[in-house]
Amino acid sequence: MLINVEMTYYYDTVSIPIEKISVLKLAIERFDEFIHCKSNDHPYWVYQKKSKIAPEVNTDTLVWWLNNKYFSDGKKATIISRENDIGNVDNNIYTIYL
Repeated sequence: MLINVEMTYYYDTVSIPIEKISVLKLAIERFDEFIHCKSNDHPYWVYQKKSKIAPEVNTDTLVWWLNNKYFSDGKKATIISRENDIGNVDNNIYTIYL
């Protein structure tokens, strides 16, 4: 399935091996829980004085999590296009907001 990952000023399009929106929504909830939990180590933490402050959340973060923590059977998510003009979002493609 293709999805749009919308940011404030642009969106990215990602291909993911998930076919149902309900499964995607649950995966996004698990992503959000994982990425914000300070007991989880991942390369997207922003540090201040050696302390985890907040994660950097963007399309790369989501794809990293899907490919390294969610999919276990060799399936992979792939970024198809980056930093597309927010005014040109294809409304026929499911959009998530990060």
